[in-house]
Amino acid sequence: MSNLLQRSLSGIIYVALIAGALIAGPVYALTLFTFLGIVALFEFRHITHVGAGAGAAGTVAACLDAIMIVSMAWAPLLFSLPIGLMAAIIAIICLYGVCRMTVALFQSRGEAFADTARSALAVMYIGIGIASLNLICTIGTRGCQLALAMFVMIWLNDTGAYCTGSLLGKHPMWKRLSPKKSWEGFVGGMIFCIGAGMAAWRLIGQMSPAAWGIMSVIVCAFSTWGDLFESLMKRTLGIKDSGNIIPGHGGILDRIDSLLFAAPATAFYLMVLDALSM
Repeated sequence: MSNLLQRSLSGIIYVALIAGALIAGPVYALTLFTFLGIVALFEFRHITHVGAGAGAAGTVAACLDAIMIVSMAWAPLLFSLPIGLMAAIIAIICLYGVCRMTVALFQSRGEAFADTARSALAVMYIGIGIASLNLICTIGTRGCQLALAMFVMIWLNDTGAYCTGSLLGKHPMWKRLSPKKSWEGFVGGMIFCIGAGMAAWRLIGQMSPAAWGIMSVIVCAFSTWGDLFESLMKRTLGIKDSGNIIPGHGGILDRIDSLLFAAPATAFYLMVLDALSM
């Protein structure tokens, strides 16, 4: 199978899974995104060598990180959960730091302190992104539609930036991290993104055209920064992809790098809009 066909098929399956979960409803979406967060966490741990050779303490640390990701992912539903589960999630989030640092005391290898720092970065980087995405999914009755619109903006931003950059790109945007990214591509991606925002206004409504336009600009900017941050991470580590779970595309972290920056910024923007409309 040619690489192009492989990339196309796996890309279609990935998009179909995301869209299908969001159309099915918040519970399906939160479950899928929590799973993606867990996979991304273990990819992060693998490429940064967190816990390598740490024995039982490393295994316990990995479990703590995973439990924390799950807890953060489902935190947006906190007040609709049974009181016992709600209390457990709050306790896990509050105690994670202390427990993770205590586990480091039992690591015999010299990387214990660095491992703890990498664990904290993984939880912040991936956990906040997934929690923000799930928060968007639970906004009112059209949260999943807002989340789907954000995904479409991210995908079209990537497509527009690639096509425009390939044809017109002359001025590097961030040569040190991504030599192929250009300012022309960035502008092209933003135009595609704003177009998606206007289409969402016509199809979903809920916000004014100006509000959709501002959301489009936010998604474009933050998804670009998210992509650049992962480029920084991969260049620092000397790797090409975070994994190989998606044929032709790399790992889950490679697919959601833009999302992990765009989702928190979008969630904050939507909450501000909601507060201003009260």
